[in-house]
Amino acid sequence: MKPALGIVLVCLGLPPAFVLVSGASHYRDNRTTARLEVAGDSREYVVHVPAGYDGSKPVPLVLSLHGAGTWPSLQKNLSGWNAVADTNNFIVAYPGGAGVAFKVFSGRDLQLLVALIDKLQSQFNIDHDRIYVNGLSNGGGTSYALSCVISDRIAAVGAVGPAITMSADMCPDADPVPVVVFHGTADTFTPYEGGKVWIAPKPFPDIREWIGNWARRNHCASTTRESQAAAGVTRIEYENCEESVVLYKIAQGGHTWPGGMPLPEWFVGETNDSINATELMWSFFKDRSLRH
Repeated sequence: MKPALGIVLVCLGLPPAFVLVSGASHYRDNRTTARLEVAGDSREYVVHVPAGYDGSKPVPLVLSLHGAGTWPSLQKNLSGWNAVADTNNFIVAYPGGAGVAFKVFSGRDLQLLVALIDKLQSQFNIDHDRIYVNGLSNGGGTSYALSCVISDRIAAVGAVGPAITMSADMCPDADPVPVVVFHGTADTFTPYEGGKVWIAPKPFPDIREWIGNWARRNHCASTTRESQAAAGVTRIEYENCEESVVLYKIAQGGHTWPGGMPLPEWFVGETNDSINATELMWSFFKDRSLRH
């Protein structure tokens, strides 16, 4: 009952213009985007192909995963990945989790996400060495899990306020994967310092402890280098890593996408506009490719 109530409250709290834009976008996208069928399971997804794509040379692929209780076109509008894709000529896809109107990712969706990558590679000229995944909340946690399952295919990961439901030892033998994370200190859905919240059955980990585990996966030193990225934003980077590990700590930031479309502050907290998480992610992603 509580998760359902939370979904209703989120929808009631969204600004009317946002609801209208997202609703129209959801209708349009669902008319023009194929569904993926795997072992009798079906998922919708939205794909954006930039105008500059002509198929003559391989381009990167970015998957952006929505938070629990939302849907692909909302993630598209919230994050603004399409504009970055148009400027930098890459394809971006927004997979949908399980559910009819309000969708959630779980462990069973990892197989579907792998199948989606395969399908997009068969349809477009995708650079196999430059596939990236990111997401908000549940989508961020699922991005982490996907990097464990196919670490040999994911060139880098990004996460915003990730909801981590899988243990740090889920992928002890996985290859190191670069990661950039954004997390607000006033996030009440996935608390920066971890803990039990009403939306999840188990406590979330402390974000510094979790990112430290990823740093060990990437064979980093235990030391970090901190700098002021922007007003209210501290950039924390682990040193001497085999693959980069970066955390943007956002003072008083809520469960929101920095620089993205704002959500109702009374419910999810403050949206920091001094940085743009999508642009910073792409800057982090673009020069990283799989090693051979």
